[in-house]
Amino acid sequence: MDRAQITRNVRKALKDAGFTGIKVSHGTGTAWGWLDVTVDRSNVGNCRTQHDTVEAIAADAAGRKTAHMRRAISVTLTRVGG
Repeated sequence: MDRAQITRNVRKALKDAGFTGIKVSHGTGTAWGWLDVTVDRSNVGNCRTQHDTVEAIAADAAGRKTAHMRRAISVTLTRVGG
């Protein structure tokens, strides 16, 4: 699966799960294999649980099955509007 397809898959999976403010990008250079995911946390109660949920959805959508491959996903929860 190429990077553009991974981006589409992750974005769609997160949108289908009800997340908003989704941004998916990839690392460059030595971080080429990294996947950076940002979502809005304005309606999030427990940030740790939400972080783990986003990470799991992104890993599954990107086809990252092993724990080693899942570690190369960076998740950021942002609060829109402060």
